[in-house]
Amino acid sequence: MRDTLCALVFNGVRAGETFGTEIGTLKSSKNGISGQVFHVNSTFVQIRRFTINEGLNVKFAVSSATQVGLVKNLYELKSNKDGVDFLEPVDLLLSDAFDDKTLIAELPKKKKEESWQFFGVINEKEWKYLAATSFDNKVVPSKFCCLAPLNGWAFGLKSGPVDVLDSKTLRVADFSFDGHKAPDAWFFVGKDSIDKKNARRCAILKRDTKML
Repeated sequence: MRDTLCALVFNGVRAGETFGTEIGTLKSSKNGISGQVFHVNSTFVQIRRFTINEGLNVKFAVSSATQVGLVKNLYELKSNKDGVDFLEPVDLLLSDAFDDKTLIAELPKKKKEESWQFFGVINEKEWKYLAATSFDNKVVPSKFCCLAPLNGWAFGLKSGPVDVLDSKTLRVADFSFDGHKAPDAWFFVGKDSIDKKNARRCAILKRDTKML
């Protein structure tokens, strides 16, 4: 049994689509930094239209009055030649240039019971923000719980309740599947009858074991 975190990622911006609670904007003309920051949930932040100059060697971080933490993991939203979106891990050290990219940052755990106050791009040597925005007591998107467990008719497919973490992320608890016996398989999301014509593949963002 294992927990699987699936990110539902889609191309472009559609009417009514949400990326979470908007926190603010990262901006530094000197360093070529810009981007819109959204609080997806208590664990993840999404940076849309992110741009930064090459060679700055900086990282994303969060801070409060008493603590600073570097983001735990960082992913870039990409699309393959078939138009299927996926999340690719990227180096936490931002040494390469980014131009109008979408990044997903996993926040570190707080060591003390206080909320993070700022998120931004930090110079780790000086612990100084090059660009930052304030959470400013904005409400973290609430979690909806839960969808019914998955119950398959073949290959031992089953799971615990499916948690809806936000508009784009599901957590599938206690997932079991005999993948070595089955043909190629994906997580899909859609409306009505779900098939390849009217549904989207989901990117697996994180799992608690190396193999499904």
